[in-house]
Amino acid sequence: MEEVEVIHAWSTPRSLSTSLMYSFAQIEDMEIVDEPFYANFLRVTGIERPYRDELLSKTEPDVNKLLNKVILGPGKKKYRYCKMSFQKVSQISFQELGFPALLAIYSELFDLGCPPPVINAEDLQNDPQVSAFDSVVQEGDAVREVLCLHDGKIFKLEEHLDRLLDFAKDLAFNNIPSKETIKDAIFETLILNRMFDKAQISLTLTRGRKAMDLLAKEKLVVLEGKMKLSELQFADEVVRINGSVIGSGEAGPITKKIQNGYKNLIAECGAPIPMNQEAQ
Repeated sequence: MEEVEVIHAWSTPRSLSTSLMYSFAQIEDMEIVDEPFYANFLRVTGIERPYRDELLSKTEPDVNKLLNKVILGPGKKKYRYCKMSFQKVSQISFQELGFPALLAIYSELFDLGCPPPVINAEDLQNDPQVSAFDSVVQEGDAVREVLCLHDGKIFKLEEHLDRLLDFAKDLAFNNIPSKETIKDAIFETLILNRMFDKAQISLTLTRGRKAMDLLAKEKLVVLEGKMKLSELQFADEVVRINGSVIGSGEAGPITKKIQNGYKNLIAECGAPIPMNQEAQ
């Protein structure tokens, strides 16, 4: 068990806090603690929930012990992401939304000379950086290097970047960014996040929106945007939503065209699996 660096993420309801928590959960050296004070909130306020008794029976009632053991205590991983959220109920008051408390926390830290970063949920939703059509999302198609940062220096940065770019060239990536462009992106990220010591950088290079090549070949126009769940109910070729069959459940002409395009693409550039005589 080692000392853990804790990330305290305070959020209001409906701010994509859970999505952000699961994003941090993908980091190898990250431990997740989901709303550790929620049970104590129920205990102090007396608010009723269907799961209230069960939750209270499983949670440490002493807030100081909870803080020192669960949140600030030693752990098996280097980092601990603590998601702290306010209430998620209808007809909630401005006070219960948590904005006054968040402002007080921010003001106090600002006065201490360490203002915390503020993340706008709209930015996460409107500009997630990685498209759903990106090759790493669609097929896990990417090259990756892990860099170590210590005492303001990145260990063997040039060697890591050379290897990353060599792999990308070997895999016939197009529009590969220059080494200087990648460096600028790394340094900007580190400075914005004030990461200068004892950190790891997972550097991933993808082919971009790979699915678009196939769609362009099939002369299909796709617009990537936000849609409400209710709008999907009336879309022409949605087959399932959350496991529920929509319409006939049969693939439409556009879906079939895309499926055939994938079959043709695999036939053109897919690598066959060598089969021995017994398997045949």
